[in-house]
Formats: sequence, structure tokens, C-alpha cells
Amino acid sequence: MSYEVDGTANSKNNPLSLADWTLIGAFVLPSQDVKAQGLAQAILIDVRNGYHYGTVQATADDKTVAARFANQEAERDLTKRVETQAVRNLAHETRVLVRQLKVRLAALDKPIK
Repeated sequence: MSYEVDGTANSKNNPLSLADWTLIGAFVLPSQDVKAQGLAQAILIDVRNGYHYGTVQATADDKTVAARFANQEAERDLTKRVETQAVRNLAHETRVLVRQLKVRLAALDKPIK
């Protein structure tokens, strides 16, 4: 099984951004809305014969607010958080895929009548 994870985050001004022209506003007030999205994907392949057993993917989203001069750190932290959650969600989806494969394998082992 091979998997990959990706996360992105961005921030935009909210109404408190009017106070960013002041030192207190730029460093203290939560004037940035920060949103992040995480995506995790996995593929199960038999590397010996190249048979593709299945693919799964999972996502995670989160948001927070941050001060103007702390929004890059908030974006990094939120990106890590959604990537971690996407991998957790991917683990669940992978369990579902393995259960489905077990059922299909069991059906192959039954004698034909």
C-alpha cells in the first residue's frame, strides 16, 4: 500500500482587520480567518503482478482565527492538524476497503454449485 498526504491553508481578512493599522490590532486582535484542508489518498496494489485492489481517500477541514502577524504560524499548525486528521480518516477508509476485500476473497473460496 502506498499513500500520500497533502494539506493547504489560506487566510483572509475579517472585519477586525480594520484594526491592523495599529500595533495592538496587528499583533493581538484575531483579524484573519484561517481555513485549511487536508487530503490523504492510498492505493493497494500487488507489486508482483500489478493487480490493483483498490483506492481510498479521505479529507479533513478546519478553521480558526489569528492575529495578522501570527497567521502564517496558524496556517502551518492548522495544516498539520488537518493532515493528521485526514490520515486518521484514511485509516478508517482503509479498514473498510480491507473488510470488502475479505468478503470478496471469502466468496472466491466457496465451491460453485
